[in-house]
Amino acid sequence: MQEKNAELVKENQSLTLELTKLRDGEDKLLLYVRELEQKNDDVERCHRIMMETIDNIQVELNSQIEKNALLETELDEKDALQVMVQRLKDEQRGRYISYSLIISTKGNGTIQFNLCLMILSLIKEPI
Repeated sequence: MQEKNAELVKENQSLTLELTKLRDGEDKLLLYVRELEQKNDDVERCHRIMMETIDNIQVELNSQIEKNALLETELDEKDALQVMVQRLKDEQRGRYISYSLIISTKGNGTIQFNLCLMILSLIKEPI
């Protein structure tokens, strides 16, 4: 009986030790699960922040694209106006030459001189 009792005590100690090891293992696994959940929360937070940043960048990019389109339109309009101004200057220069020829064929020097000065003043004024 003593032998049986010693064997049962030994088995009880062995089972108690095994139970302690299993509980320690369970505690370690629970701690590991909590750490994983925390890391997962961190990753999800970073993902949300990244998506918000991407959305903000897309809004800014679309705004800049729209501004660039407007600037390109204004630039095209400016080019068209420069062409028109150059054409008007050329027409004005042609009229000046025509008027000068007409006046020079009339023969009156005083009128010719005064008219040439008046035409020159018109040409030198900005349009």
